[in-house]
Amino acid sequence: MSGLAGRFVCVLCLITLLLAAVPGHAGSPRSIYVPVYSSVVYGNKERTLSLTTMLSVRNTDARLPVTLTEVRYVNEKGQTVRNYLSAPLLLPPLGSARFIVDERDDTGGLGPSFIVTWNAAGPISPLLVQGVMIGTAGTQGISFITEGRPLP
Repeated sequence: MSGLAGRFVCVLCLITLLLAAVPGHAGSPRSIYVPVYSSVVYGNKERTLSLTTMLSVRNTDARLPVTLTEVRYVNEKGQTVRNYLSAPLLLPPLGSARFIVDERDDTGGLGPSFIVTWNAAGPISPLLVQGVMIGTAGTQGISFITEGRPLP
């Protein structure tokens, strides 16, 4: 291999390695784990307050869309309870989607989670994926969020 051809191959290898390390590169689906809560314990008698859970998925990239390929609700034993998508869902640049678990739904147990799998046509800015929990009892209310974490 001549010197010029060898350099060209090295540059192509370097570009391939760099693109493979960037989230959202085409052909490399990524997954995010989001812990959520279907209820919280309160008071000294260990009473529970049921919560409505909303999963919010936001494409923070202003240039490229993101395709959600799977949104799974997983119970505390790690078993899939529900898959929210029957087909891939395209999020446009700066677009978002939400998925709801009703406060009466206790199928996830006390420590459920969501697994969100996605990909993009090129390098993009990271997705913002959050669990938003809201509950009320009488005149009392509680709300809080959890952040998703990329899975290896």
